[in-house]
Amino acid sequence: MAANLTKRKPRKQVKYYETNAEELCAYLGIESNTIDQLQFHAPLSKKQEMFCNDYQNDIIVYGGQVGSGKTQVSILRMLIGVMSDPNYAACITRQSKVQLKGSGAIFPTATKVFEHAANASTNKLELAWSFPEGQEIKALHLWDNQNDYQGQQNTAYYCDEATQCKEEDVIYLLSRLRSKAKMPHQLILATNPLYDSFIRIWLEKAGYLDEEGFCKPDMDSIPVFMARVNGEWEFRKTWEELEEEFGEDTANDAYSFVFYSAGVDDNPYIRRYLPDYIRKLDNLPDLEKRMLRHGCWYAKPEASGWFKESWVKVIEPSQVPLGLKTVRCYDIAATLPDKEVNKNPDWTRGVKAAYDKETGMFYVLDMVSERNRPAVIQKLIEDTAQKDGKSVYVGLPKDPGAGAIEALANKIARLAKLGFRTLVSKTRKSKFERAEGFLIAAQNGTVCLVKGDWNKTFIDEWQGYDGTNSRSKKDDIVDSTADCYNHLINAMFVPTVTYNKTRAQQMKGSTLI
Repeated sequence: MAANLTKRKPRKQVKYYETNAEELCAYLGIESNTIDQLQFHAPLSKKQEMFCNDYQNDIIVYGGQVGSGKTQVSILRMLIGVMSDPNYAACITRQSKVQLKGSGAIFPTATKVFEHAANASTNKLELAWSFPEGQEIKALHLWDNQNDYQGQQNTAYYCDEATQCKEEDVIYLLSRLRSKAKMPHQLILATNPLYDSFIRIWLEKAGYLDEEGFCKPDMDSIPVFMARVNGEWEFRKTWEELEEEFGEDTANDAYSFVFYSAGVDDNPYIRRYLPDYIRKLDNLPDLEKRMLRHGCWYAKPEASGWFKESWVKVIEPSQVPLGLKTVRCYDIAATLPDKEVNKNPDWTRGVKAAYDKETGMFYVLDMVSERNRPAVIQKLIEDTAQKDGKSVYVGLPKDPGAGAIEALANKIARLAKLGFRTLVSKTRKSKFERAEGFLIAAQNGTVCLVKGDWNKTFIDEWQGYDGTNSRSKKDDIVDSTADCYNHLINAMFVPTVTYNKTRAQQMKGSTLI
């Protein structure tokens, strides 16, 4: 639940420590000559101090550049929580378990600090620490792992490298923020810039980024308010703006949100002890330097430029030649969005396309989308087939597993009974191998999109495609488009289909091209 923001009176600012090394050691109850062993070198920078003493905002994004000390200062925040409140409970998260445990990762780094400074008992199997007065900190991964978070009650969540995580997983953590601790309940997102990330979208909507993707100086560290409106996050500078535009109930459920843009210039430890690291950042190629050294959220790594919007031409429906063989291929998901478990499940996408073998032009004609139960998805496929007409082939994916094969057979039988011809897409090849033909065609300028309200969604997903099987990104459009292209270009035959009327009746179609 969001903090009580009624009339949005600011929380009392509590400064848990000063950035003097001796004072910090005295507060933590450790010898001052051991501070270097903890990898915290006071005094901290102004930006680090602001972050560590922010107990006012609900959601905090810290980073934006490499070398900001985000891992160390996040651990310090947790250590201060342990020393300040006997009921403190926190959880460190990353996308995968391997990322938590690897060399230099947050678990071994935090273990050194917690054991030395707070007499923590470490459970290396469970990735957890327990403290003498009952405080607890755990490390859990997020990848398809929401079950481990059910029933948890935590004071704070620290999401390390948050851009690698899915938005729905991160948002789910907000529902687990409850404990007996007196300290404010907070979600901390530590991250470096990544264009293909929900955090970049949040920062855009919140007004933190300028036209080039850098943090606006006048917005850095300035809180705003975010609220869920019709399934989308809305950001406004004040609570009053939310109330005026969306009503008091929406405003009262809002979260306070802040972005601290920080990098090596805000990390005294690196500037003092690792000057070579700064020189390496300054000598990176321009694109990487913009992203990693200067915190540009619009910079994209070279490896992610498989598709560019400029490669395709948007045309009117009347510009598509008549009489072309046409298919509509589906990538099927049958999950209804759930407010608690999965707010952003995969989509069912049905891309309709045609191919002119005389000119070599590939036309993307239309796209339908739905997220719902299997029965609703089946109705979508059948209703869309009726609108497209019987000349349009219906492409369905053949997923592994007995249940998926049975469901596919049922879909084919129902469509056959209605008089529609089906094509089956086998998914043995990798996603990139399946998508490669369409990508080459787009690069060669032989792809056209018929103008429609679905164009932006289509282009955005293809521009975010990097050739990998990433669970943090949607690829429903990529798969369905690739299936259309491969069916049409490879001149595949319509398979023989069977539906269970007499267990013997067969329907045969003609060749596709």
